[in-house]
Amino acid sequence: MTWTPAQLKAAYAALSPTPASLTDAIATLNAQTQTVRVDVPVQNVAAYLGLQGKLAAFIGWANAPPTGASAASVTAAQELAFALQHPATCPTFAMSNPTVVSLMTSWLSALVAPGTGITGPITSADQTAILALGSATVPAWQPALDGGAMQLAGVI
Repeated sequence: MTWTPAQLKAAYAALSPTPASLTDAIATLNAQTQTVRVDVPVQNVAAYLGLQGKLAAFIGWANAPPTGASAASVTAAQELAFALQHPATCPTFAMSNPTVVSLMTSWLSALVAPGTGITGPITSADQTAILALGSATVPAWQPALDGGAMQLAGVI
């Protein structure tokens, strides 16, 4: 996050136990991380499915869904299969957009449980792994903190 001096001062004051030195405080603060949403290249999803030995079966399921599969699962499979097969048309899943995250979550859920007695083309573990591609852990303090930043914040 781009930080303000007030945020830095508050974060420093909240450190517990109190660091033994300013150098320790800076190291502790710079070690803090946060999770952010990131866009996912379509090829990353294809690579995941391929490494799980499921890409061809997924495409096959989308092209010929089993009788009784829900309309939601058929739509999800066909849309995702199209994206996987046409990465120039759909190069990324915009997982930084909450609306896309919601849509992907519902599509993947429909593919895990496509209907009574029907085995989906992915498992709940696949769903979790694919959705996790849309998250990244980054340093909480960007740019990284140093003595000048601490002085600017009024800590020293």
